[in-house]
Amino acid sequence: MTWAGFDGRGYSREQWAAHVAEVSLMPGAAGVTQHSTGIPTLAQALAMNPANYIINTQRYYENQLGWAHGPHLFADIGDGTARPAIWGFSALDTRGTHCSCDNGRGFYGAECMGNRNTENYSSGPGAVALENQHFALACLFVKMGKKPDAGTYLPHSHCARDGHFQCPVENWEADWRAKETAVIVAFMNTLGDRLPINPDLAGQAVPLYAVGTAPVYASPAWVQTALNCWLVASKSTLVPLQVDGDIGSATGFLVRMFQRAHSLDVDGVPGAQTCAALKLYLP
Repeated sequence: MTWAGFDGRGYSREQWAAHVAEVSLMPGAAGVTQHSTGIPTLAQALAMNPANYIINTQRYYENQLGWAHGPHLFADIGDGTARPAIWGFSALDTRGTHCSCDNGRGFYGAECMGNRNTENYSSGPGAVALENQHFALACLFVKMGKKPDAGTYLPHSHCARDGHFQCPVENWEADWRAKETAVIVAFMNTLGDRLPINPDLAGQAVPLYAVGTAPVYASPAWVQTALNCWLVASKSTLVPLQVDGDIGSATGFLVRMFQRAHSLDVDGVPGAQTCAALKLYLP
């Protein structure tokens, strides 16, 4: 399964700004920790199906590392087709799990695809992904009402408890901070003091699973599909869910209804037992 609040939608820059504008911040939002994925490299990631990359990464965090949440976003290259500019990951109103020194301190985790120590980020796809990351960070700083500085804008490599990971770049010197802060501030100046709320634009972000494709077992889209099949089988008059890969209030409500009807623990979480029962309603 995927954790509650997993986003998994692909955003253009404009859609990301609209999304950030309309959601609540996590309690005590204080800054951003910048990451790069390292593995897979950018070259490897670009050769993968982007939706599979995101869902597999989430499952690795949850099932192998045991995290309840992860970083909040992944910057991609935004090629206008299958690859968005920014992938939503953990919900922005939730404290993520991404850096031991910053978890719980109100820091957002922002990943850029690839290994910035070994790959080219001054031109080509690397430069595009990095610029998309900077834009995503600029939106978060505007939303928080903060400026990126030494107290609010940190590299993962600062964290002693994580062993000073060499991410986003090895030995993140002052010139890196100055260069990247300047880009973020430039984006912030373009965005203005407050992000414009545009629900229609935010709602255009593409979920992991397009209509007609088969979602991964126990993923949010799979749960929504199975719940809709249960509604049909039980001759319910309730309106079917939109299969958008987002475990929101409507999906959570139906999960609890399903759990009550099948004598399961009613917690609203589509766990292993709930998914096993849901599977029986799929064709």
